[in-house]
Amino acid sequence: SILEVVKKEVPRFGDVIDLAIDIIDRVDWVDDDDAFFARRLDKLEAMAHVLAGNQGVHMCRWRSFRLSSPEDDPFILGKIWPFYSDSMPRLETFVFKNSVSVDLFGFDLSNVRHLTLHHTEQFHWAFFSRHLLTTAVVGCCSPPSDLRIFSGCGALQELTIVDAEQFWVSGPQATMAVDVELPSLRKLTLGGRVGTLKFVTFKSPCLESLTLLCGREDGIPKVRARLVEWIPDGVENLESTVEFLRYLFGEVREMEELVFRCEEAEMVSIAGRAVREMIAQQDSSLVDTSLVIRIVSGGLMVDVIQIGNN
Repeated sequence: SILEVVKKEVPRFGDVIDLAIDIIDRVDWVDDDDAFFARRLDKLEAMAHVLAGNQGVHMCRWRSFRLSSPEDDPFILGKIWPFYSDSMPRLETFVFKNSVSVDLFGFDLSNVRHLTLHHTEQFHWAFFSRHLLTTAVVGCCSPPSDLRIFSGCGALQELTIVDAEQFWVSGPQATMAVDVELPSLRKLTLGGRVGTLKFVTFKSPCLESLTLLCGREDGIPKVRARLVEWIPDGVENLESTVEFLRYLFGEVREMEELVFRCEEAEMVSIAGRAVREMIAQQDSSLVDTSLVIRIVSGGLMVDVIQIGNN
């Protein structure tokens, strides 16, 4: 069984532990739901104790710790995991997903450099030494955070914010200009309602690429990036696409290349028409603009449009 293999191998190969709770699929299904969940809980609890070792003896060697609850039972981690929270001083990678019942307070996360948090409650940035973080993926966490918390992440090179609206910025009705200083940032990915960050300026002199995972928004943050990718979360109409492109051309400085990644054939057509219409009408947002626009679908480049003399 998996449990027997784990008992044998963990003491020898415990430096990196990646625990994914998708092992629930290996629990035989029974008609009685209560009996099934009880059986699954027993199996997972036994697995967790073996992985951690007696009083967490194996956890002091861990460099990578990944926990993901099944979506049908986001409370399960709080039921099964023996949290010897001060036992992971060498931990560098921390991935925590779909848990609404585990309090991270007291975890030894002081050396974490690679962080992923998704659908996690009881989350506070005070758990981490922010100056050590080099990559961070954050989405659907609570309580909401002030976006400027990232300004303390001087070594951060890659930042993904899955849902921009979970972050707030100080000021009257969040309309006050806010600077977020990330001197080492090279890659920024923003998803959700990125328009909520339209008064934000990312001061990131090393930034190379910006990726936007969203539909048409009423604004975007101010950034400087050579490469911008827009991956629409649906099909936009021609008017809204043109409007969003104006925001891109107006708020992203030093852009040399814009990539549309569209899976829907209709959006591929609309993207090309929007750009060509703006060129034909000599849209004011294109004044002194020089860049290449690539439209990609299904991993293949389907259109290339040159603007200016780039």
